[in-house]
Amino acid sequence: CEGPASWFVEAYKATGKLDRAEEAYRRYASQSEGDQSGKDALWELVEVQKERKAFRSALDTLERILASGDAEAALEATFRKGDVLLMMDDREGAVAAWEGLKALSPKNSPFRIKGLINLGEEYEKRKDDCAAADVYDDIGRNAPQGNVAQAAKERAKAFRGAGGGGGKAPKGKAAPADEEPEDLDRTQVMPS
Repeated sequence: CEGPASWFVEAYKATGKLDRAEEAYRRYASQSEGDQSGKDALWELVEVQKERKAFRSALDTLERILASGDAEAALEATFRKGDVLLMMDDREGAVAAWEGLKALSPKNSPFRIKGLINLGEEYEKRKDDCAAADVYDDIGRNAPQGNVAQAAKERAKAFRGAGGGGGKAPKGKAAPADEEPEDLDRTQVMPS
């Protein structure tokens, strides 16, 4: 959103009137359907809906973004869908969303890599060493950051050893803490 409309929305957000901010983004997205500003409004709408804990509405908006046909938006929307489902305590749904990232391209997208890291960690919690190793192999092949790729390869190797009666599963995370694939806490499509 740009111009006077965005000022009103930001004022609503600043004063805690998130219901009014949500409605303003919803109207703006509908009026600007197909324009970049309309697409941007949808991403902002998801964030407001998450703040309001209107998770079902956020999922509906993410489905609308997925239906747009934009490959990069589909990666981000699928990643964020997993996060929203996790916020709803729907671990099965989150896993299914992140599993959907496996087939999407580009394979080295930060959203895909971070979603696969989340998926690998969920498999670890379930003690599914083979599935975790497969996911970490994928990350190792496709992560653009060397440290993330290397850590994932080592983790996959360790899980293959753990599942096959050999070594012990590693502790920690797939990506070193100082080398997470980009900061995905905020929507990447929207400027800060």
